[in-house]
Amino acid sequence: QEAVIWHSLRHPNIVTLWGIARTEMGQPMLVVDRLEMTLDERLRLSPVPTQEERTQWLLNIAYAFKYLHSRNPPVIHRDLKPDNVLLDGKGKACISDFGMSRFHANYSYAASRDPTRGAYLFSPPESHQRGYIATPKYDVYSWAMTAYEVLTRHRPFIGEESANEPQTVINWIINRQRPYRTGAQCHDPPADTISDGLWNLIEKCWAQNPSIRPGFDEIVNTLE
Repeated sequence: QEAVIWHSLRHPNIVTLWGIARTEMGQPMLVVDRLEMTLDERLRLSPVPTQEERTQWLLNIAYAFKYLHSRNPPVIHRDLKPDNVLLDGKGKACISDFGMSRFHANYSYAASRDPTRGAYLFSPPESHQRGYIATPKYDVYSWAMTAYEVLTRHRPFIGEESANEPQTVINWIINRQRPYRTGAQCHDPPADTISDGLWNLIEKCWAQNPSIRPGFDEIVNTLE
């Protein structure tokens, strides 16, 4: 399923899937573009990325999702986070890892409580309700959490008391709690500053009600 969806996509901000091969042990593997590093890795390296670089990365990601959601039917990624964004040698951001992707056709899902790799930190409140209907607004919420990490260099919620307990964070999200603009108080180093314009956009995108989150057309227009 991942390969079928991924291979159908062609966009400069999406890692290209060239094919499927097998290892010497017979295990299947995906053949994709070789890129420099993940966005998560870059955020933790010196020199500290500039605000211009960070805004461009967020715009690159938004371009990719504008394309995904314009497909017929739309493709919902459902696993956006800095770990799944790769940078090429020129610093361009490309999204990867379509293992949780689905074509949008009013599929309903069991509640998502998978603690692996911190996915719960980027999942919207509706995804933790049984029988929820996944829509493109799922990815909008995840983009907001990704933008928060890119701009502050703090992983959402990490540093708060009990934030390493997935169910605790899920309960916070369901109860309308979001990361503080200034980051977790006990986090070192302190969070980088977010401009008023970008903070307002993030707040719109992680709104509790999916129907009032903007689409990626609006996100792209705002960032441009």
